[in-house]
Amino acid sequence: MSKIVSTIGSSHRIEQVISEAREYIVIVTPYLKITTPLLSRLFQADKRGVKILLIYGKNEISKEQKDKLKSFQNLNLYYLNDLHAKCYINESSGLLSSMNLYEYSQVNNWELGISFDIDDTIIKDQLLGEIELMFDSSEPKIEKFKRFNLVKKRYVERLAEFLNSHFKTDKFKYEKEAEEFFDEYFEEITAIGFPNQNINIELSNDGTRIDYVLNYSETELNKLKSNLNLKIFSDEFRVYHNRPDCISMYNSIFHRDKWETYSDKYKSEHIAKGIERMTSYLIKNLK
Repeated sequence: MSKIVSTIGSSHRIEQVISEAREYIVIVTPYLKITTPLLSRLFQADKRGVKILLIYGKNEISKEQKDKLKSFQNLNLYYLNDLHAKCYINESSGLLSSMNLYEYSQVNNWELGISFDIDDTIIKDQLLGEIELMFDSSEPKIEKFKRFNLVKKRYVERLAEFLNSHFKTDKFKYEKEAEEFFDEYFEEITAIGFPNQNINIELSNDGTRIDYVLNYSETELNKLKSNLNLKIFSDEFRVYHNRPDCISMYNSIFHRDKWETYSDKYKSEHIAKGIERMTSYLIKNLK
């Protein structure tokens, strides 16, 4: 959820971003004059093994401050000329703010910012994309680790790659579109002409719904309907044939209730198994 924060709220949010980080911290700030309390929080994050990516844009950095940053084990420092942006991000939340990272701003200035968390998917992805461009244009000053990509592929995109590899094809295409009224994406995978030219596969809801769109004649579809025994899938899937030209598969209730606890690898293998079973069954009954 996004919300507006003022000066005090911005200071508190920056502390939270640093203290709650478990994977990485990104700090973008023109002026690098980190207060002692924030430096201590960064040091604690460094001891937890959190990767710290820090980019600044003004040369007014003291030797003392730079030496302290050099002592960190998991910190990369970059310089980008004419940088004016300010934002503070970890893997699950962040702040885009007018506040500079030095004490005068935090005590004397009127500041304004927007705080966001992991649910603000589109905001976070777009912001990280812009920050990636900044890092690509910056000059490294301290590098303790190989810089990683901040914008990671979403699960459904990785699922499409898995299915292409599993079935040794390039038919599974990933598509992503921003929702108009919600801060989320609509994602789907389509495989046109797979497993043959008369069948298209469509996956949505993170792969938990699999539609088989059947491009056969009415006679062939009627024959298929008379031969279908969809109960054979009930151990793993709920299967519906509500339209003559479409068969829809969903996870069984057992898997549906546990889905969020599964690893991405297990989910992908389960989906591939379902596609294999239905594909084999349909081709056998459509001969």
